Amino acid sequence: MNGREYYFLTKAEMERDIKNNLFIEAGQFQNNLYGTSISAVREVGDQGRHCVLDVSGNAIRRLQNIANVFPIAILIKPFNHHQLREWDPQLSEEEAIKQLERCQRQEQSFGDIFTSKWLDRVVD
Repeated sequence: MNGREYYFLTKAEMERDIKNNLFIEAGQFQNNLYGTSISAVREVGDQGRHCVLDVSGNAIRRLQNIANVFPIAILIKPFNHHQLREWDPQLSEEEAIKQLERCQRQEQSFGDIFTSKWLDRVVD
């Protein structure tokens, strides 16, 4: 519903707002622009509630640096690529290795912004 779950803007309005750093993340899908606005995150916080977001390290940095919002940021880190395949059996070995490497790069690039790192250990 417009104004509740989503806010619909024209493409020109979205492009302007993205340029003015009003979103923590923005992207394009099927020729439509979308994003998570800083104001929406603030609005939830002002209501005494918490947003649960699955966002990039860059989005967390934007919240901190642009919006002066300091979220609880948790990195869920698999123990190894085998564990990723346990979590998602449809992943191929190669895909699991690539995802593990991506996770490791995220930790190296954004390790300072994570409030906590949750390492799920494999138990034999």
